[in-house]
Amino acid sequence: MKLELSYEISTDQGKTWLPTDSTDSHTFKDLTFEFMLRAINAVGKGEAVTISLAVTDGSVTTHYGQCGPNVTWTLIGDSLTLIGEGGTWEWTPGLKPSYFRWNNAIANITIPGSITRLGNWSFSSLSNPVEVTMDPEKTTLGDYVFKNSNVTFKELEEEG
Repeated sequence: MKLELSYEISTDQGKTWLPTDSTDSHTFKDLTFEFMLRAINAVGKGEAVTISLAVTDGSVTTHYGQCGPNVTWTLIGDSLTLIGEGGTWEWTPGLKPSYFRWNNAIANITIPGSITRLGNWSFSSLSNPVEVTMDPEKTTLGDYVFKNSNVTFKELEEEG
């Protein structure tokens, strides 16, 4: 099976970096290592960095990124899942999380109880109606988290 990897690095200073070389001559392991080296070298000191990866196996594309110090996200099809623990970063109307690039694809969002806070503007202005599965007793919401979004909530059933 051939896997293709693409990635984008952006910073809170408004810089975006995209790879310029072809992925055809590299293995997945080589690309991942090269990507990490470029991410380290592409940003300035003191900048918050957002990294997005996409892996395609020919039929399904999985997007990955980071949205907090210990929180990452995965988008498979129309389902966005936050992974990790703690809170997400704070966002503004002009500075959106990297998953917002696929805003029009998101129909389901799952937020596990280990995510303790959704930062300001995390899911504002989503294009489509979205079902959000979360535990409101474990996850607090910053300001405007779902502003201008058509959201229905479903309570997360924790695995026992």
